[in-house]
Amino acid sequence: EQQRALAIRHAMGAADVGRLAECWYTILRNFRQSATHLVVECLKVIGAFVGWIEVSTVANDRFLGAICELVSEAGPAAGQACECFGAVVERSMPLPAKIAMLEQLRILKRVQDCVHE
Repeated sequence: EQQRALAIRHAMGAADVGRLAECWYTILRNFRQSATHLVVECLKVIGAFVGWIEVSTVANDRFLGAICELVSEAGPAAGQACECFGAVVERSMPLPAKIAMLEQLRILKRVQDCVHE
């Protein structure tokens, strides 16, 4: 699995991942009501990619806001949105960098907001 991920990472440039991320975001925002199955599958893909792409690609206010909205709606995509959110938080990285990322993203407040909206 690691070798496959490494091969994919080398084959794809940062620009390719950026374009993919824009597609993911478009799906999360535009198809949440009309094609929930597509949103669920998109969240699965994001969760799978989080482990090897630059984490800030999805660990940012824009993406996490969209993911938290899906959790708050408690609709068909909410469970997978939680899984995706968890993948971002569980991302393997050096502890100081992880703490800085979690603080910058206000993760605890964001989780509270997801549940109480």
